[in-house]
Amino acid sequence: MRNIRFGCNDKYQPELVVSVGSVTTIYPDNITEKKNSTPGPNFEFNAKIPGKMSGSPILVGGGIITKGIVSRSMGSTDNHASGCLIAPMMGLPLIGGKSLLDFINAGEEGIAQIIGAGL
Repeated sequence: MRNIRFGCNDKYQPELVVSVGSVTTIYPDNITEKKNSTPGPNFEFNAKIPGKMSGSPILVGGGIITKGIVSRSMGSTDNHASGCLIAPMMGLPLIGGKSLLDFINAGEEGIAQIIGAGL
């Protein structure tokens, strides 16, 4: 990534951080049950995630599918973190009452229409 310019601070170079782990607990209805401090449907996993990694993608399937995003790590020495599930969030209504799934299915607002099995 050294050839990507980031503006006035050209000396800044991002680091690639990769952690590997397994899902340990899933909270599909955390909106009403509140069993975990991460809002909405989420999961816990046993990977060592450094601080300030919130919002980073959590990949599965050999790194080709984003399952969720990191919502918090439990500590710099622990192999315990949580992530927000992306799929359930895609159906939540946005401004105007439409969800991201609505936009994807319609191919509206610059979002490509996705056609395939189960869609």
